[in-house]
Amino acid sequence: MTEKLHKDHHDSNGHQRRASVRQLFEKALDCNGGNRVWRLWKESQTEEIVKIGERAERLTIHRIDLSGDLDIVYEIKQPVPRIPRADGELVVDELAIYRLHYAEEWTVLPPAPWWPLSLIRPFDPWHPNMRRSLEGAICLGTVGKEENRTASEDRIDGTLAGVSPKEILMIGFFAVQLDNVVLDERDPNGVLNQAACDYYRNFPKYLPLTKAGLFESWEGWKGVEKQ
Repeated sequence: MTEKLHKDHHDSNGHQRRASVRQLFEKALDCNGGNRVWRLWKESQTEEIVKIGERAERLTIHRIDLSGDLDIVYEIKQPVPRIPRADGELVVDELAIYRLHYAEEWTVLPPAPWWPLSLIRPFDPWHPNMRRSLEGAICLGTVGKEENRTASEDRIDGTLAGVSPKEILMIGFFAVQLDNVVLDERDPNGVLNQAACDYYRNFPKYLPLTKAGLFESWEGWKGVEKQ
């Protein structure tokens, strides 16, 4: 009986989550702006994000704005590194709030790796590839598939034109929990915080904070030994 009640509650929460994100999506489509090609591109790419939001219990979409650029605010329950304590122990938050912003020209011209994705919370991430500031930039590094690149495509610091918002979301997720980091200052795609870069060289035990994927359960931060 207890197991059935738990399953029913879980199914109910899942249905409410899917209905909520679909409602946000439909409202955003009512205000979808731009030329026909851009509107259709935003609709199809946002649909991919919405599908992730429907599947991933730890992801909640808060805002979708398609009136100009594609703009999505969402949160993920995951470990987020913050400034270490005086004894060197890393402080770890359990919630990340992101803003994914995608301009029309990026479908044909590559954005700089730190333009499309930023972190709203926490404001003080301790990450070698993130800039500590309000809505701190997340450097995505090399994104996009080389085999999908045509001769006419350009790139800036490893970022391909037309990289999908879905791919940006997933790269950002793994980057924040230190499952995909750049510690080489010579790499033009990565280091935005030299002090954090030096810290993780000295404390590699935090790389990564967890191996749990976005569609897997995560029970919260219990220390590096128990992740």
